Amino acid sequence: MNTPGPARRAVGADIEEFVGELKDFATGAYLREEEKHNWMPLIDPSAVDDVAQVLDRGLTALDSAAGDPAAAEQAVACWWDALIDCNRRHDGALIEDDDETRLRQLIRRAGTACGADEDNLEAITFSIDPDDDADAGDDCGLGIDEL
Repeated sequence: MNTPGPARRAVGADIEEFVGELKDFATGAYLREEEKHNWMPLIDPSAVDDVAQVLDRGLTALDSAAGDPAAAEQAVACWWDALIDCNRRHDGALIEDDDETRLRQLIRRAGTACGADEDNLEAITFSIDPDDDADAGDDCGLGIDEL
């Protein structure tokens, strides 16, 4: 059995919780049966699967970079860019402002668990603004953005 790496140990449970909440939101699992007859999902359940894959690949890439601060910082930046690209592919329906704050904190925590310098992580542009010219979707060579 594989032992989880430092990123997955630091935030894996929180990532699973986030994905679970998105699934509940996408499927209406939080609604009572009588509330579901007029309900329309705002998120396609397949979009939740996409973001779950990006989050999992990000954890894997960051764990692979553990112990190398520069590589961990690159993995953090690539992971965020891949998340933003995924969000854009789904018309911004996956990551709201409060989710952005939560994910930013989780990714930074995972990065520091793998040896990334906190000050360098602060310099990374974490934005969900669709007009931001971030390098979302650029291939970082980490396998994060290959959906």
